[in-house]
Amino acid sequence: MRRTSTLTIVLTTARRLVRADFDGPVHDNPTRLWHAPRQPGSRVQEAVRAALGLGGKAGQRVVVLSEDFWAQSTVLNTAQTEGLSPHEIAQALGFEIEPFSNVPPLDSVVGYRALPQGGTTTSYWVVETSHGELAVIRDIVASTGGHLVYAAHPGGMPAPIGDVTPGTTWQRLELWQRGAVHVSAAAPGEAQVQSVTPGQWDAGRIAPSEYREVLKEDAETPAAPSLEPSEWPRLCLTEDVCLRRWLRGWATCLESNPGQLALMVPAAPPTPIQRYVAVGVILECAIAALCIGHWSWFAWQRNAVCHELAGIGESVAQITRVEQENGNLKRSIAELSQANRAREEVARRTALQRRALPALLHSLGSVRPPDVVIQDIHDEGRQVFFVSGLSMTVGGADDLLTRLSKPLQGAGWTVKPVRKDAQQLLDDGGPWRFSLRVSLMTPLSGSPGNPTEGAESSQGVSP
Repeated sequence: MRRTSTLTIVLTTARRLVRADFDGPVHDNPTRLWHAPRQPGSRVQEAVRAALGLGGKAGQRVVVLSEDFWAQSTVLNTAQTEGLSPHEIAQALGFEIEPFSNVPPLDSVVGYRALPQGGTTTSYWVVETSHGELAVIRDIVASTGGHLVYAAHPGGMPAPIGDVTPGTTWQRLELWQRGAVHVSAAAPGEAQVQSVTPGQWDAGRIAPSEYREVLKEDAETPAAPSLEPSEWPRLCLTEDVCLRRWLRGWATCLESNPGQLALMVPAAPPTPIQRYVAVGVILECAIAALCIGHWSWFAWQRNAVCHELAGIGESVAQITRVEQENGNLKRSIAELSQANRAREEVARRTALQRRALPALLHSLGSVRPPDVVIQDIHDEGRQVFFVSGLSMTVGGADDLLTRLSKPLQGAGWTVKPVRKDAQQLLDDGGPWRFSLRVSLMTPLSGSPGNPTEGAESSQGVSP
């Protein structure tokens, strides 16, 4: 399968159609070359379509050279274009050449090359066509698989066609069906381009050069007046060798230094509605995918948070259970502590009661006054005893009460008088019968320090 060409040059003149494809370096001759007569009266768009149809798929880059494009040289005052951008200079030239080209400036595509003349003026080689015409050519090229990069008039190529020694001054007169162009180079890389008419041409006024040539489209192209054909070598594009050299010169200039050429650059093609729809569908799918991804991410985050909250809830429940168990343990400890204290208190009271009765009996035996006789010790229950006796003196019972109070208090007993009655058997009224109530201060059934008073109320005795 043949690879796509790197460059395709399409030439449409008044009578001929030419297509040249370059596969390798452009300084070589065209790889493939086609030419055919042009249909009389055909428009430039039809001519370009027919020229591209001579071969197969167009090259990656396509340049259209057509004699149908308006071309002219014009001179402007340098002050008019000083400080302007290339786009602004092209607009200024469009207004300047409107009376000659009949193309409205707002609908024109201008290609130009500035040719400084020195002094206060600047010469321009200008090529022009309409936006609509160039857009149609661009679409035709695109339909053949190529990309239109430049469009220009075939006249004014700034390089000699014949064999010229480098550094040699040269000039060429190009005779086209719709005008003549004079190209000259007084120094390498400084070619001047100027359009001329038969009435303006005067070979005698042209600056001398070391090499001169005449280029004709074909043998039927009329010669310029005052030109003697025998003086300058004559070249014709109908000759294969001349055509290949001329095409190679154009390709070399396009690759090495396109700034030396007056080239029209087509506008970018409008984006088809299908592409907008496709882009919209792609964006919609991307947004939908983004939304789905965003939703999935949030769902994952939500599930992670729910899982984390569930773990936290389980931890809180476990902490609550532990706190409840701790509370139960604390209550159990408190109850055990209280029970232990109660047990210790009961043990203390039991030990106290075990010592209380011997202490009572010992005290009654040791502190009893000689004039007091203990006749009866009666247990009333609930750690209450009534001690009854007989005192020979009036103060004997009180003395016994005083003597018993201190030792019995240390043993947990309290002593209170109940009664003292004179028997009137002696001259002083004696003897005296007495009763003492002895009760334990901390009985097992009562509170510490609060002696039980039940016995006293049950006996109904009076002090």
